[in-house]
Amino acid sequence: ASRIRGNEAPGGKRKAPGGAGRYRTKVGGREAAVHPASALFGRNPPPKCVVYTEILETKRTYMRGVTQVREEWLAEVAPRFFK
Repeated sequence: ASRIRGNEAPGGKRKAPGGAGRYRTKVGGREAAVHPASALFGRNPPPKCVVYTEILETKRTYMRGVTQVREEWLAEVAPRFFK
């Protein structure tokens, strides 16, 4: 998942600042946040790109099992999904 900038919203619309912990999944384009139990939660600055093992849906959508990665690694290990 790639970090969403503070004023980015679906469809290119502008949104109020404050989206430091939000991400958009590469597959499916879903918006999700790092789960509060994660060691990466609240990290400043937040990682630009993460991989996760699980999506948890409550009032918000959270990623669990989160690890920081470099975005270019995704194309190397799974070129079919990440070009």
